[in-house]
Amino acid sequence: MNYTSKSLESQQLTLSISTKSPKNKSQAGTITEFKSIQIDLEDEKHIRQTFTTYNYSFNHWGGQTCSKRAYKGMFGIILDVDEGMTIDEARETYSEYRYIIHTSTSHQLQKGEKPPCDRFRIILPFDPEKGMRFPDQKIADLVYDYVKEMFDYADPAVFHGGAKFYPFLGKREKFDLWVNTEGEWFDIDESELKVIPAPAAPAATTTRQTDTHYITYNDEIVMADKKSKQTIESLRNVLTSGKQPCYCPFCDDINSANASAVIQLTQEGFMQLHCKHCKSEGGQNVYWEDPVEPGMFMMEDRLMRIQKNKNNAFVMRAKEDHIRKEDRNYVKTYLSRMRNIPAADFKVEKYASAEYNKVDFDLNIPDGRLKIEIPTTIQPDREDNLFIDNWLMGLFGEYSGFIKDWMALYCFTNYKQLPIIVLTGDRGVGKTTFSEVIAEIFPELSTDWSGDAGQFNPEFTKKLLMVDENHISQKSQYQKLKAVTGNAYLSVNEKFAAQYRIRNNVKIIMTTNEPRPLFLVAGEKPTDSNNNNFFIYKVMPVRVINPRIKEQIIERLGYYIQTELKQRYQNWLSEESGSRARYSIPCPITPLANDLYASSQTGEEADAELVAEAVVCGIRDNDYMNGQTTYGGKDYIMKSEFNKICKNLGVRSARSNNEYFKKLQDTGIVAYQESRTKHGRIGYKVLRNRDYYVCHPETQ
Repeated sequence: MNYTSKSLESQQLTLSISTKSPKNKSQAGTITEFKSIQIDLEDEKHIRQTFTTYNYSFNHWGGQTCSKRAYKGMFGIILDVDEGMTIDEARETYSEYRYIIHTSTSHQLQKGEKPPCDRFRIILPFDPEKGMRFPDQKIADLVYDYVKEMFDYADPAVFHGGAKFYPFLGKREKFDLWVNTEGEWFDIDESELKVIPAPAAPAATTTRQTDTHYITYNDEIVMADKKSKQTIESLRNVLTSGKQPCYCPFCDDINSANASAVIQLTQEGFMQLHCKHCKSEGGQNVYWEDPVEPGMFMMEDRLMRIQKNKNNAFVMRAKEDHIRKEDRNYVKTYLSRMRNIPAADFKVEKYASAEYNKVDFDLNIPDGRLKIEIPTTIQPDREDNLFIDNWLMGLFGEYSGFIKDWMALYCFTNYKQLPIIVLTGDRGVGKTTFSEVIAEIFPELSTDWSGDAGQFNPEFTKKLLMVDENHISQKSQYQKLKAVTGNAYLSVNEKFAAQYRIRNNVKIIMTTNEPRPLFLVAGEKPTDSNNNNFFIYKVMPVRVINPRIKEQIIERLGYYIQTELKQRYQNWLSEESGSRARYSIPCPITPLANDLYASSQTGEEADAELVAEAVVCGIRDNDYMNGQTTYGGKDYIMKSEFNKICKNLGVRSARSNNEYFKKLQDTGIVAYQESRTKHGRIGYKVLRNRDYYVCHPETQ
């Protein structure tokens, strides 16, 4: 680490870092959750660990996911330099400022067709004593426009309120760091921002005038009553015909006694505002909606837009008719240059949570990532948690607590693995009703599934898959279920579309009337609840069938989610760091699961387990003519002694005793290699502890 000098002054900086540590660039692009930390310019160890471990940013998002929409302010400026300047030149250029400079992952490496060169970050903090700067989003946009002009050699794609930077992901010994702890704090004078002109659209390709005012999608328009405010998107749903009086947002009309403007929807479907006040002052009096929506982008040569409804959002190819003729050239040119995403890089992540109150999205152009937020459709209509508690207790008995935890994580988390719920039992016991109730929480992300591999699998884009009476006895389904729940990413094949990969957000509920509800492999029986992927449970018959139970549960479920389940989620969140559960929560191994694993053994597997117990605990010789002899039960076992154990047990399902020995080696009961001392062979070490069995004292 290279310090130019030391200072006695405290140098505590505020930085946003990711809550998770990425292993590669692909994983770094999917991490969106950040927290604020303090970092000291004098703390070499902390600085090195931070910039080689976490995504980071000087943007502050108030504990939310990183996005321009969640932007709250900034604590400095970060430059990403890929070419046009060397590290030595940067250190000389910024010697008057306090800075951190560190090499980025591609430093001095071939990058595509670009030769090796210095690639690095320049971190310029604002004065910590002034706290967070530029909390106003519009001012922040001007700041980023300003630094684009000021640092034209830096990557301009990172100058926005949602920008994050990946850590150095190469070999740690190649990470270089320079820190200047003396000099001025970097600063931007807000008065200088006003002279930065807005970038004009190319004159040859657009008819849009740079001095024309447009109504943007976030502008709030005060209606005639001076109380209600609307955006053009909310008005579009009600202005199917006619006009609505309103106050003009472009002049001092709001100070008038009466509204001087009207807003209407044209026959072509475009919003338009007329202001008499503006006209009387000789200004522009007709204002159109901004032709570039937040959800519009180009995917190579295709014009795309994000369409929202009440419960979901979709990516659709946009037609030119969606844009006014006068704006089409401008829109296509602007989007091609500023919002162009390669099809191969485009990723869609759907987050469904009961914490959201509306459908929303965040389109991250540099990362090529679209994050869609989907709320639950169930509203807190009725307060009656006891009713649902009794219903779950009646279905799951002692395991109702596990089911509540599972429901809590389903409602409030995303991209967290959860155990598969497998329910069996007679018809009418309520297992299908339970599955359907869970599906109603996020209906747009729930679907039926055959539970087996197929040519097309669009269902993998959902959050809940419901498997009912399909292929329950096939090993292929068991293998597919393990693959689906065990992978962080899934490959999706849809008709008439190229294969693509998505993050795995799938949860599964299986229901059947069969007494053996699932194919299981005996040798894969989980050792404890922290490693169990299947909650296998037989639902007991109910005394009285209530035909309205689903309707009654859903009436009460909204309040139950926001109280009981939200509290369970918060409890889980506070304990997550110390959890050892592979599938987010411990999953009980039920008596039915134990029976099914045991009964799924082949004859050879069952015999091998008998032999294993004898090897660990020991067995008396049945040939009393040779005296009372015990085989096994020691720390090592010889092959000859093993053969005598097999003979005494009379096992014959395998082709040879050596097949049993191989099984014991493959399952970790006996070592693969024979042990020796200077005196000769002592046999194969017995690896399984005697505590695994209840060994008879006479054989120990």
